[in-house]
Parts: sequence; structure tokens; C-alpha cells
Amino acid sequence: MHSRFNEQCPSCGERLVIRNLTCSVCSLKVDGEMPLPTLARLRPEHREFTEVFMVCGGSLKDVGRVLGISYPTVRSRLDQVIAALKALRGSTDESGLAVLERLERGEISAKDAAMELRLLKR
Repeated sequence: MHSRFNEQCPSCGERLVIRNLTCSVCSLKVDGEMPLPTLARLRPEHREFTEVFMVCGGSLKDVGRVLGISYPTVRSRLDQVIAALKALRGSTDESGLAVLERLERGEISAKDAAMELRLLKR
């Protein structure tokens, strides 16, 4: 459950893309540039939280029990995942100012705010 995949190139920091898919049985290859699925583009900790959330059937109480964290912490993490998904999907529900306001309130880290602001520019 601790996936360390990152959508950014470890060498230059640019976004990674899928170039081909290969069948493990017949070796058929599909070539072409394909974007990563939205969930794969989440930060590793957000992907892990989403997986636990889904396995727990969306029960925040159960997520808290599995992760050993309080209900308010679970709610905060869920809000962070929702914001990240909206940013990745290009939602216009949130402006750069709203991201900065969340940063000021301590709801997100500076790193998360920078990522969300970059994604809003796309």
C-alpha cells in the first residue's frame, strides 16, 4: 500500500507520461503518449489514503481506526485529497487565491500549495 510512484521525472522534474502498454502474455504493444490516470497522479500519501478510504467503504470512522488517527484528521486528509483531485481534473472551483488562503490557515503545506497553483495554471 506504500506506493512510491511519482508523476515527476526524478532527473528534471517534468511530468512523466506513459509511452506504451505491453501485454504480458502475447507481447502486443500499444505505442503513443498517454497521460497518467488522475488517481495515479496523486501524491503517494493521497493515493494511500484514497485506497484505505475505498476499502473502508467511505466510512471516516473506519479510516481513522485503520490509520490510527482522529476523525478530524481523517476529515482534513479527505479534504486535501478532494482538493488535489479537483486541481488535477482542472476544476475551476478553486482559484489561486483560495489555495493561498488554505495555505495561510495551515490547511495545506507550502509544497501542496505550490503544486496546486501549478496545476491551476494548466
